[in-house]
Amino acid sequence: MEISLPGVVGALIGLLVAIIDYRVITGIVRGKLRERRRFASIEENEKAERQMDLIFQVVFAVTVVAFMAIGYWFGLTIGG
Repeated sequence: MEISLPGVVGALIGLLVAIIDYRVITGIVRGKLRERRRFASIEENEKAERQMDLIFQVVFAVTVVAFMAIGYWFGLTIGG
């Protein structure tokens, strides 16, 4: 299987879009979750932060893979 240059460029652009999307979306979601969350103790708050970080890491991985695949496909379509 050949890897085409337009596909790789499209995947890199998809990576950049994924990183920007992740930063914007997680910034908004984190802010909203922190406003709504009121725990009784510091331990509960730290546990919730760890869980939120794990969820956001999974979201980041899925976002990167999806946007890179779309970028690769788009690069192949446009660049031949």
